[in-house]
Amino acid sequence: MGPVSIAQLAPAAQTNPQHEKALKAGAQFEAVLLNNVLGAVEQAFTRLPGSPERDSTEAYSGLAMQTLASKLAEGGGIGIGGMLAKARKKRSVAAGNK
Repeated sequence: MGPVSIAQLAPAAQTNPQHEKALKAGAQFEAVLLNNVLGAVEQAFTRLPGSPERDSTEAYSGLAMQTLASKLAEGGGIGIGGMLAKARKKRSVAAGNK
């Protein structure tokens, strides 16, 4: 299963405001998750053992990782946001059928 972007799901989201909220929440969750993963990877590969890092470098590096994670999530990321939105939609449909 390939990544699903918010733009691809926009027609369904326009007809259902709850689905649109689920898509946004899924993308935001994925951005936070990616930021944590990418931040750990970035720290592991950019710091030399025993050398202190300056505060300004750390701040810019953190901003870069946040932006990268947000843009990856907006473009579909690794697919977790789309899976969460689909699961939310299935639950709401199942709840409506009861």
